[in-house]
Amino acid sequence: QNNPNVPLVVWECVEHVRQFGMKMEGVFRKSGVKDRIMALKEAFDAGIAPKLNGEADVHNAAGCLKLWLRELPEPLIPFQNYKAFLNASTVEEYSKLIKSIPTINQELLSYLCQFLEELSTFHQITRMHTKNIALVFAPNLLRSEVEDPMEAFQNSDKKIDTFSNIIKDVYPIFRIKRKPKQEASKSDDLRTSSSQIAFV
Repeated sequence: QNNPNVPLVVWECVEHVRQFGMKMEGVFRKSGVKDRIMALKEAFDAGIAPKLNGEADVHNAAGCLKLWLRELPEPLIPFQNYKAFLNASTVEEYSKLIKSIPTINQELLSYLCQFLEELSTFHQITRMHTKNIALVFAPNLLRSEVEDPMEAFQNSDKKIDTFSNIIKDVYPIFRIKRKPKQEASKSDDLRTSSSQIAFV
């Protein structure tokens, strides 16, 4: 790991999915094993990087990442910025809003969204295009501090559209350049070096 603003749990789970799950159907949509996910979470909470076992742990690593995001006291997009993000619609508006949130949130959101944009390029295999990815992640990243069930229901599509837009336009929104992918190895290895992820 080379960025202190990306917690160990996020780094390890993302890099594991990047290495073993980019061609796995339903990654982040299909559930992992609850007991295994909780065991991973407990290890990360103790500051320990648990051993993740190849393809067998892809859905568990994905589940652990979703759980960590869901349990944050305040989402990466802070409560005070929630409605502004829902009302934004252009790259310029999203970019301005991103710059208004804390730096640590910007860098973590940038890292996560670059990975999710990369994941979306395999949608014909995984069936996880940007809308499906946003369906999974938006509720954990875009939420109001106080939101009644009716309001949450009414805003659900807007949350998905908002986060889908951020994933699709992650590079211009965060004002970063896409780094060229390394050539695939002879074994058709999909692994991407962590150094290819740009930070804000």
